[in-house]
Amino acid sequence: MDWHPDSSKQPISSHLRRGVEGNRSAAYTLIEMMIVMTVIGILASIVLPAIGSGPSVGLMAAGRILASDLRLASDLAVQYGTQYTITFDGAKNQYQLTLTGSGNPPALQNPQAPPGTPAGVYIVSIGQIDGISTDSNGVRLLTAKLKAGGQSVTNISFGSLGGTGPGRTDDTEIWLTCGPNQNPQYLRITVTAITGQVWMDRPTTYPAS
Repeated sequence: MDWHPDSSKQPISSHLRRGVEGNRSAAYTLIEMMIVMTVIGILASIVLPAIGSGPSVGLMAAGRILASDLRLASDLAVQYGTQYTITFDGAKNQYQLTLTGSGNPPALQNPQAPPGTPAGVYIVSIGQIDGISTDSNGVRLLTAKLKAGGQSVTNISFGSLGGTGPGRTDDTEIWLTCGPNQNPQYLRITVTAITGQVWMDRPTTYPAS
């Protein structure tokens, strides 16, 4: 068979060679994509844990537990028609939940208390409530104060209606902090005076004013 110069009638071997070269180019592209995806996966495995281990993680964990205990104090006061108080100890970096009203409700039980803790003793170390281990998480109690007045307080009491009145008609702010002195993080928990509602802000780089 004579070969015709028309490109549409080139030998079959030429078409096969083009097909192989095209497939080879596609294969190289797929390999490159796999390499890129592998590199991204490696970087993610390195960067994400570093981000998740920052001061804000410990602050959020400690803040959630403190907020939960504040709600517990309010709920118990309503349930048993009495008064419960959370007292803050900045020197020991801890707080204690106690019955300060009348009545004989069941003894308090702290599920995170160390073994052997007597019934009715509800003390929580702020530096060890990261929700991960018993090692110190670096979280510290910065201050507890009245929101509008600005006066520092050492406790917050909840009455039978759930709020902090009539003894305290101003909302209460509790500030926690964590991180190095050069770049600390702060977390605010607010308790409303009227209803005893508790809410927590996101960590911030700005301290209490």
